[in-house]
Amino acid sequence: MEALGNNTRPLTTGYLSRDGVVLQNQCSVLGAKTTDISILTPYGVKIEADVNVPQGYTLEYVLGNGERFSFNLTSAGANPEQATYFRWAGNIVGGSVEKGEQYTGSTMFEWLNPGQATYTPAN
Repeated sequence: MEALGNNTRPLTTGYLSRDGVVLQNQCSVLGAKTTDISILTPYGVKIEADVNVPQGYTLEYVLGNGERFSFNLTSAGANPEQATYFRWAGNIVGGSVEKGEQYTGSTMFEWLNPGQATYTPAN
């Protein structure tokens, strides 16, 4: 999940598990720490409910021991789709960067935008 509000730094929350063991479960404020964090980066743009929203996300986890995981999230459909809140069902691909893992699966992810900030992709 990503939340945008009156803050200039996005807040992300989520958890990462492997073989039924939770490796990380927390909230992260972008730029607050360099390890034991999650970084969610939106990319692309599409229009849903007359609002510019991200086409997908890259999601990175950096564990306390420095191990990195990277995933690509793409949306297949939204419910609900409102100007301030979107929840998508979609696909996820990725795994441990160091181990060269590549998993695929289904995911749910959200974008909260209570301040109705205009989304503009970085690239």
